[in-house]
Amino acid sequence: MPTIDPYSGYGQSPDGPYENAVEVQADDNNDLPVIPGALVLNSYWETPLPVRMTLQNGNAVTLRLLPGIIHRIRPKRIHVTGSTLVPEDASFTLLW
Repeated sequence: MPTIDPYSGYGQSPDGPYENAVEVQADDNNDLPVIPGALVLNSYWETPLPVRMTLQNGNAVTLRLLPGIIHRIRPKRIHVTGSTLVPEDASFTLLW
């Protein structure tokens, strides 16, 4: 049976449904490969973690993100410095 796409013919919305994803690590020196429509913090921790990120306007902010939740934020860089992230403990899935 062929796959049915109920969203075929509709324009893409920043609120989803998302058609693409990539997993990345925080990096102080490099921008993300894509500006996401949303992101998910992948971590085994169950409490919100402080995540430092640079937004598209160049401002750096620290937000407390809950792992496993789709966060509708569109950063251009996620920092290691200023975050309490350990690369082995956390990665991010960018959605767009």
